[in-house]
Formats: sequence, structure tokens, C-alpha cells
Amino acid sequence: MNKGGSMAWLRMFKARKEYRCDVCSKTIKKGEEYYRFKLTRFSPVQIRCINCKPKPSEMTTSDFLAQVYEIEERIGELIEYGIDEIEEIIGEVEGII
Repeated sequence: MNKGGSMAWLRMFKARKEYRCDVCSKTIKKGEEYYRFKLTRFSPVQIRCINCKPKPSEMTTSDFLAQVYEIEERIGELIEYGIDEIEEIIGEVEGII
């Protein structure tokens, strides 16, 4: 049994009223799609516009998993943009193992 609360959830909704994105402060108008998510049972609900979807590293309360997901995200960026930071990432992976 999970004593720390329930698992994180993320859902997409159509706004029934105006909201404000928690990241970029953009106004989410009635009828626009937006993300709503919660990390634990007792954490506040967070609202994000369609452009500010939470990354996997933001969807966990575990420091270890957040680091692992952040490294995965950076590797994805390297593949996408061809940036050469592989040695730095290898060092970070070795640091958390």
C-alpha cells in the first residue's frame, strides 16, 4: 500500500472558464484545451496551457526518478539538436548510480 498518497495524474480538459497557466501565466480562455495535473493526494492541482505540458521529470516526487527522467529528456534534446554534451551526461548518470 502506498502510504505517501496516490500516484500523480495528468489530464487534458477543455476550459469551462478562464484559467491562468502556472508556468507562463498565459490566459487559458473558455473552450481552449489545457492540462491539469496533481502529484500527490495532498498537493495542489496545477494548471498548464497546451504549450507548457509537464515533463516526466516534473511528474514525480522522487528525486532519483526526477534526475533519471531529466537525463532522458536531455538525451532526447541531444538527438533532436545534435548537441555534443554526452560526456557531461555520462558523468551525471555515474553520479546517481
